[in-house]
Amino acid sequence: MKVTFRGNLYKDMLWKCACATTVPEFQIAMDELKAFNKEAHLWLSKIPPLHWSRSYFSGQYLMCY
Repeated sequence: MKVTFRGNLYKDMLWKCACATTVPEFQIAMDELKAFNKEAHLWLSKIPPLHWSRSYFSGQYLMCY
């Protein structure tokens, strides 16, 4: 994302989405990003949030050996 969408505002909006602890909080952050820049929202929406947003983490982790 930082190659295409540069600047601290994009970074801050991405981190707000990533650090959201609930799904509704995540949706609000994503809506704010969409209102700011639809292309950035579309780009980020293509990545399943369970891979990058705390709101979708299960709280469990797998130990790989």
